[in-house]
Formats: sequence, structure tokens, C-alpha cells
Amino acid sequence: MAYLHSTALLLGIKDPHIKLTHGLQEESYGDVQQFRSSVQSTSLDVKGAHRKVLTVTGHLDHLPQACSHCGCLNQSCHDIIRNGTMNSVVLLGQYNYQPVYLKLKKQRYLCKHCRRTTVAITPLTRRHCFISNAVKYVIIEELAQM
Repeated sequence: MAYLHSTALLLGIKDPHIKLTHGLQEESYGDVQQFRSSVQSTSLDVKGAHRKVLTVTGHLDHLPQACSHCGCLNQSCHDIIRNGTMNSVVLLGQYNYQPVYLKLKKQRYLCKHCRRTTVAITPLTRRHCFISNAVKYVIIEELAQM
């Protein structure tokens, strides 16, 4: 499992709550996008769906200190509980001129006080965003040089 730590360092994944389960693998772009959708379709009619990309698979599990909706503190195991996972695909950048995606399973949590769910967050991306902050900074750097 030491190679997973090296892979995380190479790709700039510094969040200690992201546990990688599989190292770099080459897949087609269509297979990566089907991971995110809840309904698995047999074919994906997207231009470039058969191009090869690199993927890393991981799991994000970070119990929140308080509910983001009602503000109730998580003082016992009965306040905020695990409630399944949500699949997301995060663009991490490029390696050897191939795009690298992180197939991330984010832990969902249910607040028993307000009955609303929240998803584990990471500093790797903004909330509801599938492009890593590192890729956004590279784009800003490239635009600044023009």
C-alpha cells in the first residue's frame, strides 16, 4: 500500500481523509463518466468517449463537527449518522499528456435533528464542483501569461 501513498503525493492529494483504494489505471473516458451517474447505461454517446484517461479510485470519509444545515453539534453517535455514499469524478490534471481523474466515493451523513443530508467535503475541490483547485490555478497561470 506504500505505492498508493506515492501516487497521492505525485497527484497532489494532500487531504488525509481521502483514502486511495486503487492506483493509476488506464480506462476509457466513457467508463469514467458512467461511474458518476446513478443509472449505469450500456453505451455513452459522447464525442471522445473512447479516448484513454488515467484514473485513481478513492474514498472520502470525514465526520462533520456539526450539521451544515441546522448547526446541531455532533456530540454523540446519535446526532449525525452515515447514510450511504455519493460517487463523483474529479479532474486532477494531466500526467504524461493524459487527463487524470479521481473516482471518489464521498460519504453522506444524515442529521437526525433536521433530517437533512450532507456530503463529506474536501479542500481538493469546491462544493458541487468536479474540477480540482489545482487545475483552476493552472488555468489562471496560463491566462496571466498571455
